[in-house]
Amino acid sequence: MFKVLVKKQFMELFRNSYINKKTGKAKSRGQIKASFFIFAFLMVLLAGVFFFMSAMIGSTLIPMGMAWLYFSIVGVMAFLLGVFGSVFNTYAGIYKSNDNEILLSLPIKPSVILGSRLLSVYALSFLYTSLVLIPGTIYYWIAGDCGILQIVCPVILWFAMAFAVSAVTAFLGWVVAFFARRIRNTAIISTILGGGFFVIYFIVCQNFQYYIEAIAENAGQIGDTIKKAFYPAYAFGEGACGGIIEFLVFLVISAVLAYLAYLLMARTFIKMAISNKGAKTKEYKEKTVKAKSVGKALLWKEAKRFTSSTTYMLNCGLLLVIAVIGAVAIIWKGPDIAQVLYLIPDIEEYLPVGIIMLVFLAASTCVISAPSISLEGKNIWILQSLPIKAYDVLSAKTKFHFILSAVASLLLSLACVFAFDIVDGACAVSVCLATVVYSYVIADIGLILNLKMPNLTWTNETVPVKQGAPVVITLFGGWLVAMLVFGAFLGLRLGLGVDIGASKYCDVILIILVLVHMLCDKWLKGTGSRIFASL
Repeated sequence: MFKVLVKKQFMELFRNSYINKKTGKAKSRGQIKASFFIFAFLMVLLAGVFFFMSAMIGSTLIPMGMAWLYFSIVGVMAFLLGVFGSVFNTYAGIYKSNDNEILLSLPIKPSVILGSRLLSVYALSFLYTSLVLIPGTIYYWIAGDCGILQIVCPVILWFAMAFAVSAVTAFLGWVVAFFARRIRNTAIISTILGGGFFVIYFIVCQNFQYYIEAIAENAGQIGDTIKKAFYPAYAFGEGACGGIIEFLVFLVISAVLAYLAYLLMARTFIKMAISNKGAKTKEYKEKTVKAKSVGKALLWKEAKRFTSSTTYMLNCGLLLVIAVIGAVAIIWKGPDIAQVLYLIPDIEEYLPVGIIMLVFLAASTCVISAPSISLEGKNIWILQSLPIKAYDVLSAKTKFHFILSAVASLLLSLACVFAFDIVDGACAVSVCLATVVYSYVIADIGLILNLKMPNLTWTNETVPVKQGAPVVITLFGGWLVAMLVFGAFLGLRLGLGVDIGASKYCDVILIILVLVHMLCDKWLKGTGSRIFASL
């Protein structure tokens, strides 16, 4: 039975690769190969980024004879990426799966169910940590003096690090589940924490070169601090370089952490998985309820669904974080950047279109509507059975997406317009309006794709939110459109010699976006509504 449950977990992880979400039937071999090829390509691309980062660190520390410090830093990077990548899936995957009550009602030991779930957590942790550890180890093999221990030990530590990450993410998932039984809505708190992780990550990336220089200048002091205050990181680094004692110590630390996490979760799994019985309930008090219109009621439903899911908010509402951070950064550093940019001849003709591209790239990360149909799951019949038009349901989904995205996009575009001193008022208005309308177009496209490729049979909401084709196509398609908008302007001016002017070009982009939105809205009223009613 354990093998069956493990197979089920891994089938859910890679469901989108071999199952057609619209028909529920298996994809052809060619489609499956194409899906795994794209996945492998993205993994290799990310690994290449971390190889470059590892090379920047290793080129400084390895020649200094501090290879252990190099591996300690790489190990910490892998640990943080693994925790950040897995922690928001662990709670949903272990405690909030739709099939928990069904499986627990069967003659299957709870430990077997929990073990299969934890194995999938381990697999995901290994995937994330490997993106850092494998390229980091390969660079060490290229740049360092390696014997048999320096080849074997790092490879074994890849698996040990994944155990440590799995233990920490499992514990954090247990903490979220513990408080979820006592707090009505933990999603907002979890999202704030996730946003905090993102802000820290953004700051680290922005100052990565500075940190490398600081490490080079204070390598000895940093090494002593790690030995005293962060011994597991030191044990990992020294163990990866062939230190047998430290190697064994890190293996023991990882094994103990994994065992303790399993014991903790095994004792509380049933109580936390089957329901939210510990949550406080409100005592009913009779009162007058103010009626809402159909549109407002459906819009309120979308808002409640969005704010009730950390996974949904973090993965589909990233623009809200980007807009705030980006607007502050642009207002703060924009004038300095503008002074440099205006040294470039005719840059004022390119800046408005450049701003449009920048905001379009950011707006494309807001994909709230793309999984919104799939997230209805098996309860979609409730909406279909209500005495309301199908278009009202679809319209509420695009409007909620638009409201959040438009505010964020407008904030970002206004910051750019003022920071980069766009003096042409008509052009500035066109830029801002284009970014706002683009938010509606992204909402339309995401919803249309989800209507064409729905997934209503998921057991873990991370599947439609993180792995769904509508989300991926909307995100990367939006980025492609943003680059094409700027590329077409460059092609007209530099390639064809057509001087249309930035203001007129922005007007053209605005008109095209309005037309696209009108066509999408017409499709949703007709074909889209019929598709929704038949799901």
